[in-house]
Amino acid sequence: IPHLQLHLFLPFVYQIVSRLSSSQSAFQTTLRKLVLSIVAEYPHPALYPLLLVRKGDVIQKGMRGPAATAFEADKDKIKAAGELVAQLQKGPTREKVAAVCTLIDLYVSMAGHPVDRKIVVTHLGKSWTTCERAIRTGHVPVLTSRFEKDQPVRFVKRFEHNIDIAESGLSRPKIVVCYDTTGVAHKQVVKGKDDLRQDAIMQQLFKLVNQVLRAAPSTRSLDVQLRTYEVVPTTPTTGVAEWVTGTLTLGKYLHGMAAEERNGAHARYRPTDWAHSKCKAKMNKARTAPRQGDKPPVNGAGDPAHMLETYNSITQHFSPVLHYFFLEHFPSPLDWYTARGRYCRTLAASSMVGHIVGLGDRHTNNILLNTKTGEIIHIDFGIAFGAGAMLQVPERVPFRLTRDIVAGLGALECEGPFRRTCEVCMDVLRENTALVSGIVEVVVHDPLFNWSTTPHKAAPESDAADAGITIRLDAATDGNIFGRKALLGVRNKLQGYELDTQGVMLSVSAQVERLINSARDPANLCMIFEGWSAWV
Repeated sequence: IPHLQLHLFLPFVYQIVSRLSSSQSAFQTTLRKLVLSIVAEYPHPALYPLLLVRKGDVIQKGMRGPAATAFEADKDKIKAAGELVAQLQKGPTREKVAAVCTLIDLYVSMAGHPVDRKIVVTHLGKSWTTCERAIRTGHVPVLTSRFEKDQPVRFVKRFEHNIDIAESGLSRPKIVVCYDTTGVAHKQVVKGKDDLRQDAIMQQLFKLVNQVLRAAPSTRSLDVQLRTYEVVPTTPTTGVAEWVTGTLTLGKYLHGMAAEERNGAHARYRPTDWAHSKCKAKMNKARTAPRQGDKPPVNGAGDPAHMLETYNSITQHFSPVLHYFFLEHFPSPLDWYTARGRYCRTLAASSMVGHIVGLGDRHTNNILLNTKTGEIIHIDFGIAFGAGAMLQVPERVPFRLTRDIVAGLGALECEGPFRRTCEVCMDVLRENTALVSGIVEVVVHDPLFNWSTTPHKAAPESDAADAGITIRLDAATDGNIFGRKALLGVRNKLQGYELDTQGVMLSVSAQVERLINSARDPANLCMIFEGWSAWV
């Protein structure tokens, strides 16, 4: 261990720590030495996963859905992590460990604080006073700052006094701002009653895929990358995420929030079109209230012919407007052209990688538009590794490529730069099948990952769950069995096999063609749960 390059272990520190146990075997002895060595060398990024395991039984009251009853804390791992933390608190890194512990306790307290009134940091009581003292020591890190080898760690100078409450979200997240010692502000989202472990691991996966894309000349020359952000789970039901600045959700721009539809681009540019809420109501009625002669709803899905007829009627009265986004935010021709190019490349990369890892639940509030660069940014990864296909109203498309998304690509739509970038990205992923599937294998077999990857446990985070939609899943399909199936699906896609190809291996261009056609097929779009807003 003394001769190892420990920074190479940092991308997989979550998975390393998750394999701790109180066993006295030779493997566990070596594993503990490795963890202690990593923490000694890189205390801040390595401590977060260790403290997460130690707090593995800290579950907030009020968790909704099956996850609230399905969760079982791993006492053995909690004990092992606790022993390592206790050992670190007596060693040379004790001040840094103590500072991080107080910071984590502050965020956990913040996540669980009631949201029925204005919050200031002093309302957090002991957790705040303890953290305030720790900040003065200069050892409290900015939790969401990106760790870079050979770059100084950013430390907290102070927190803003007031804590804002988000207007939406399952648990009304708190929004807090802290300033580092250089004066830079770091805006953060503190979530409670929400499992951010899957979000953190998906961000980890995207960062590793970005390394693959950067290493290939074809994708490096096109600057094909996935936009990532920092997520730090603090307990199984609380966590902190980096606020992605300069962005707004696709839904907020296109159709506005529920009570402010008139502010959306559709209402502003197409005032005579049907309102988004009217379209949603029509699709819901088609799904839940069959006409005479229709096939009765099965598992929440309506009659395909009726659904398609309703969807086509909506598209005739609801025209795409996303192209106006670039005219509004990038008035200069050069800026407009550059932003459209970034939009195209990030859309292509996120579509191909999202399909490979089975990313679902891509409704309009889970996709961000960067108002400074034009990039697409995905958030909220509660449905992944094909879990969307197991919803009671299954998702039938490989990624979101609806009419508004296509309108943002301009006159060439899916032809030209978008298709070419998709092909280049898929070609690189397929050329690196062993590496990409190896990365995914490490992730899906993470013992801490089983609770949140199983579809019926991920359901509470999706819009479908909010509407009372449940998950279809065989009782035996759980945990590592689901992990093996997810990994098999990833490998098949990387080899050019899709579900509807009857075992025929497709070329890269043929695979991309099939995926684009499937994503745009009205017969697929019309059958998706209306909360996904397939007509937008």
